[in-house]
Formats: sequence, structure tokens, C-alpha cells
Amino acid sequence: MFMDMKREVLRLGGYSREFYVSQTPELNAMADCIIDMNGLVMETATTP
Repeated sequence: MFMDMKREVLRLGGYSREFYVSQTPELNAMADCIIDMNGLVMETATTP
């Protein structure tokens, strides 16, 4: 029901996309697209 609600909000608002963060496999399976952050290497700048 959660994903149906999200899609209806997008439709009513006239939005083309929304990003959300999920660790729930069932929600991930319903997503149109997934950005997988596993294996992402992040470097941070250090200031002296």
C-alpha cells in the first residue's frame, strides 16, 4: 500500500519522480529504478 500511496501523490502533484531511501526488499522490488550504494567509495576532504 505504501508504494501505491507514493505513486498517487506523484500523480496528483504532477511530479515525474521522487527519491526515497529504503532497506526493505519488498519496497526495493517495486521501485522503477534503484541506485545501489553498496561498494560506493566516498572520499572526504580534510581541513587542517
